[in-house]
Amino acid sequence: MRKQSGQSMTEYLVVLGVTGAGLLAATSDVSALFANVQQSYQTQSSEMNKVQIYNNPKLQIIETEREEGDGDDGEDVPNTPPNNPEADFPPVLESVYDQSGNFIGYVKDGVLVDNNGKDLATCVRDFSGQCTFVGADGKPIYDGAVTDAQWVDDDGKPLPLLALSRGGAVVGFAYLYKDKYHDASTRKRLSPQPSNLSAVQTRRVSSYDADGKPFSSGYEANGLIYSESTVLSGNTQDFSTEKKIEGELVTVEFVDPSLPTNDPKKYKPCVVAKHNWSTSTSAGSNVPGLWGDPLFSNPSSYIDTTSAGCNGRHTVRLETDGSWTLVK
Repeated sequence: MRKQSGQSMTEYLVVLGVTGAGLLAATSDVSALFANVQQSYQTQSSEMNKVQIYNNPKLQIIETEREEGDGDDGEDVPNTPPNNPEADFPPVLESVYDQSGNFIGYVKDGVLVDNNGKDLATCVRDFSGQCTFVGADGKPIYDGAVTDAQWVDDDGKPLPLLALSRGGAVVGFAYLYKDKYHDASTRKRLSPQPSNLSAVQTRRVSSYDADGKPFSSGYEANGLIYSESTVLSGNTQDFSTEKKIEGELVTVEFVDPSLPTNDPKKYKPCVVAKHNWSTSTSAGSNVPGLWGDPLFSNPSSYIDTTSAGCNGRHTVRLETDGSWTLVK
């Protein structure tokens, strides 16, 4: 008797209705920077609304007993290597947050589950892919909850969006999954793969809408800001043209350190300003009065971090008399 190894079976996961936040129309007006981000991700490839992706393959061993005289020539049957197709798309993890931004759970097979896998509600999707959640009695619950699709590795860790640059200039954006770059918009594996480029991890930029609620409006790389539309629209596989810069990060320090805590809507320790805003101001000088407050008080766009974690291209300080000083 001998045992023959069978080929592995590949598991599949079907993900429906993957949507995102909004696309940002490019603008050079700093007062309107990121203000017109209200459109949906409906410009993404239609294939993203019904994506088939691969999970880790599991090798299954099948034992087959062979009778004597069944044509066996006495030679060992070689092991056949598993046929593991290369994944066109990375896996997706769909998180759910309440209207205050608090984490509730994950959508799995059309069901909202908590961190322990307990069923909380059923997801009923609308045309845009967002879920309305209903309880066991069929009545809506978690009113105002939103879903956020994150592209993850095989261990469930979110994949960061990378900015790819040549000679210090960002020429494109992509996700890296299993050592292969994937399109920033469709998440499909790029072919051919971009080469001779440097990669740096990005951070999301948040902006306030007309009702004062924060939403994702762009990405930061090396202290420079790129809009959602720049990242996700156009020929995303070109990697030959420098991407348009929408703004830059500024680290904000306060002589009164309680200000960001007491009035977080007015004061942020890491804000977005117009690119090259400080050209006419030298370090140690006061920022012109007409510039300081519009730029650094009541910021429309910001990075959710501390002053120490901002890594802005410049640093300003709010003095006790209300003036602003360019520190560096």
